[in-house]
Amino acid sequence: MRKALTFAFSILFLLIHIETFAQTENKSPAKNPVSFVATGLLTDNNQIIENKNDAFYLIVNDNSTGLLIANDYVTKIDWLMPDKTSIQLTDRLGYTYDGSFIDNYLVLSYDEKTYLFEQYESLPILHLAPEQWADGLEPFFFIEDKNIKNQISAEKIAEINEKATAISEKYGIEVHIIIVSDFQKYACTYDIELFSEEIVNGYRLGNKNEGNALVLVMSMNERDYDIFASGIQSEEIFSNYTKSLLEDAMLPHFKENNWSDGFLAFLDECEYIQEQAQNGEIYSDEIYSSNLHNGRATVNDSQRTKMQIVISLVIGLLIGLIARACVKASYINQVKQKSAASEYLVENSFNLTGKSDIFTHTTTSSTYSPRSSSSSSHSSGRGRSSSHSSGKF
Repeated sequence: MRKALTFAFSILFLLIHIETFAQTENKSPAKNPVSFVATGLLTDNNQIIENKNDAFYLIVNDNSTGLLIANDYVTKIDWLMPDKTSIQLTDRLGYTYDGSFIDNYLVLSYDEKTYLFEQYESLPILHLAPEQWADGLEPFFFIEDKNIKNQISAEKIAEINEKATAISEKYGIEVHIIIVSDFQKYACTYDIELFSEEIVNGYRLGNKNEGNALVLVMSMNERDYDIFASGIQSEEIFSNYTKSLLEDAMLPHFKENNWSDGFLAFLDECEYIQEQAQNGEIYSDEIYSSNLHNGRATVNDSQRTKMQIVISLVIGLLIGLIARACVKASYINQVKQKSAASEYLVENSFNLTGKSDIFTHTTTSSTYSPRSSSSSSHSSGRGRSSSHSSGKF
């Protein structure tokens, strides 16, 4: 009985705010988000079975916005109620999902399945910064991990935050650095890339800049990180290649636990990449190979010098190999080639009385090469505009 009353109160909450549903892009700050979890499935025979395989979560805000998480697809949503028993959700790409309130369930159709949602007390992502939910996340240098906060001086924290804010305002792509002790405390999934998407879509980062944001998320307990570019402009500028440049700038500092220098190096590189893009130099994955030959694939003088050294070593090695091959060929040409091995023997110098081939054994060797990082640009079945580069630091 208590469960039914609680669910009924949630439905009443939605109905009370039906007059305030925003029909424009500008939404008022979200209050009193309601969480739902898909606990059941409705079969073709109208039988309810337990949902064991699909991770499906929903957060509905009272300003007609929300968050939908369906396995590996994370999206912000807008919603409206055509009448008192039905609801329609629209995701960031324009897909719509129709639902209705039946008994103690929110019944929603998604990908040719019908899910039954029950109200949940509060999904974890809401606890990261509950007072800022669906309304941006500040400061841009956001530290949840107290240990890291104690290792960086207040002056450095202010410097890093001011730099991230200034870059965001100058170039129109919000740059956020988010440090948590353990991302699984706040994530609905067990993947740091999806956690980044929960933050961006749930807290609506980049909303003031047409959804463009660049986010560095770090989880300190397991030393996981993810660089997430969200939005068309952000993904164009921060390709897989340029995200690798950000990693090259910050990871050497992080491996030495030099946090403030690592964050500043990340921001310096981020600023340079955007400055180059503003001047027409966008380091896309497609033109990287040609840029490499022109010496434009590096971002700063130090990296350019390193690349020149590597190229010089490679050229020297190639010259040495070519010279060795020429010398070897000159000696080989001095020996007349025989059609069979026996023809190389001096006559009457060797007497073979018998021969046989005996298989003794085979030897196999393998080398383990762990994968420390990954880059991805994907659609998760919906073709969203986003890309990641994640790994360990």
